[in-house]
Amino acid sequence: MKLIRSALALTAVLCAAGVFANEAPRYTFSWPIEGGLAPRGGSTKGPPVTLDQSESPAWTRLQEKGLSDFERDRRAILAMAGTYRVTFDFLEVTPFGAQDGAKAPYQSWGTEKVYVDSDKGEFISLVHILEMRIVQADGKVSEPMVTKALAAGLAVSAGGHRRIQR
Repeated sequence: MKLIRSALALTAVLCAAGVFANEAPRYTFSWPIEGGLAPRGGSTKGPPVTLDQSESPAWTRLQEKGLSDFERDRRAILAMAGTYRVTFDFLEVTPFGAQDGAKAPYQSWGTEKVYVDSDKGEFISLVHILEMRIVQADGKVSEPMVTKALAAGLAVSAGGHRRIQR
């Protein structure tokens, strides 16, 4: 059977405010498919960021006493809106064509911006935009580049929610 070129599986790792120092080692998600593959990528840098370590108003509303399971789930979804420093790993896991061996995982970074697109009570739609600004060789910061945009709808029910792809 022909080996097939690998599809990319994206694992986004959100970095909570203040968890990592600016030069912290990166965590590599890895399945034991083939050992010894050092990650590649991560050769560009973004401008320094100032992390907001305060609780957002949405997080504060989520902590109120006496909320129903449904309302707590709604507020948890709405509290996802915001701007996050993120790193992510691409790991090729499914062969789709002839290749000499497994590809090394690729690591990168960006700023994820999450917006509430629609809030209809039992249905909330969030838009995720992954943006990069790169510090160039001359020290200037590039214009923002959108590397990924995703809209996802979430149907809210008491005690849980389910994701609806759009």
